[in-house]
Amino acid sequence: MKSKILIENFWNVGNKDNDKTLREDELGWPDSLKEDAQSDYPETIFRYLIEQIGFNIVFYWIQDKNFYSIETERVPIEVRRLYPNPNWDGISEFMKVGTHGEGACSHSEGEIIASFEDVTKIWDELKINNVPIGKVLEKALIVTWD
Repeated sequence: MKSKILIENFWNVGNKDNDKTLREDELGWPDSLKEDAQSDYPETIFRYLIEQIGFNIVFYWIQDKNFYSIETERVPIEVRRLYPNPNWDGISEFMKVGTHGEGACSHSEGEIIASFEDVTKIWDELKINNVPIGKVLEKALIVTWD
């Protein structure tokens, strides 16, 4: 049984069977990251990836249809809402913020919406549109981690 379709033309290149849709079961932490963190618990996964490993993440929040990044490489750590590419053709949502055909990435330009000197405070203090980051990521496609 296929899960609910959320966005018809999300991907610029189709996945298996040329499927370009974003589906409900693609939201939240991917299985590969759960395995790396050795947990299914969202806070543990987040803290492992952001605090221990220092990954940058880019995610697409389905509620407001925006891409965001958390960039641990910057001091202070920046959380940004990524700007749409002015040349975006509107066809593939994944390409909305891509400037060189790569889609959303942590190098995309954006507006800083929060910054943190202490990485351990992000989980408890970060809110997007007054929604805690844990709730945001439950309903977000986590696109990249690097």
